[in-house]
Amino acid sequence: MLGYNSISIFIMMSFLYGISENLNEKYDQAMLSYKLGEFKKSILIFEEILDKKWESEELYYNLGNSYYRSNNIQGAIWAY
Repeated sequence: MLGYNSISIFIMMSFLYGISENLNEKYDQAMLSYKLGEFKKSILIFEEILDKKWESEELYYNLGNSYYRSNNIQGAIWAY
């Protein structure tokens, strides 16, 4: 029989997994926008991911590339 703590942990882990999946989908959308040359759209999505406190070297690198391709050199330097 599962205790109250076990159920609480399961619910919390399910919630966190759902957030992670949503951010992965957003990241994929940002990368697709980048590949289609929609750099401003990719910037908006990458920044939305950062607002959710999800960070990685790869995220900042791709954000920097998006800034660079949209001629925002200052933004690119910040992201790199």
